[in-house]
Amino acid sequence: MIELARRAYPELKFAVGSMTALSIRDDELGGILAYYSTHHTPPDQLPVAYAEFNRTLSPGGLPEGVGHVATDEQLCLPPAEAYGGHPVSYESHLLPAERIAELLSRAGFLITARLIQEHAGGSERAFATFLARKPERPSVAPFWLSMALYGDNGIPTAYFDAMSGMVEAIHSDPRWCDWWAQAVQPALVIDINCTARSGRSRVNDRKGQTWASFRLDESRFRGWGAGGLAQLACTDMEIVFTRVSAALDLPLPAEVPRPANAVPPTAERVAARERLAELRRRHRP
Repeated sequence: MIELARRAYPELKFAVGSMTALSIRDDELGGILAYYSTHHTPPDQLPVAYAEFNRTLSPGGLPEGVGHVATDEQLCLPPAEAYGGHPVSYESHLLPAERIAELLSRAGFLITARLIQEHAGGSERAFATFLARKPERPSVAPFWLSMALYGDNGIPTAYFDAMSGMVEAIHSDPRWCDWWAQAVQPALVIDINCTARSGRSRVNDRKGQTWASFRLDESRFRGWGAGGLAQLACTDMEIVFTRVSAALDLPLPAEVPRPANAVPPTAERVAARERLAELRRRHRP
């Protein structure tokens, strides 16, 4: 097909390559069309392909993806023959459209439109088209992110250190800067109050900035070592930024950087903590 294309359009450049390792310079392309191709990529490699799309597109570049999707679960189809009855050996991995949108957002793209066609033209499969844009270079303030932690009875040092390290990593990450560049306000201030008093979280604009105020139950700190507290801090940050992105109608942000010493809790540890919390609730005066 490439040889046919070169003969038909000698003025254009054609090449064969891999979507997960494009031989193209950074910021070189104005647009990318992935037409019924990415569903042949194993799902665990899609983030790599979308990262390559982001790397090679110039700021403001436009990716478009078209392909088959599933309704609510991943399907792997190995067709035996292609159009015209030709024998083939390959796989199609069908993901829900929402999952594809999430992967594109996490790769740093702003999705501008999507079209879902259920069984179009009598086909047994559904089709999805995604239009997106790579954000322009961030024009955010040099210090766009800050966080303040408050506690009625003090905050464990390991939890505080993990939070501080994640804020520093997020603040200097270009993916996060691109994410915040899509917000209206120039700065984001996050207040986290670790307290036993009840209250609800808020995200609002104040003094030309976006303020996100959250209350977290301080009793969750009990019984954790340094690794567990670092893991808890990472989970809390994911919750905070998910709520901020939803409140401001922003795409999902990049993955929260995990502290090096974070240790996920075992199932037995989680069950023990849940039993302890239930006992405290029963005997609370």
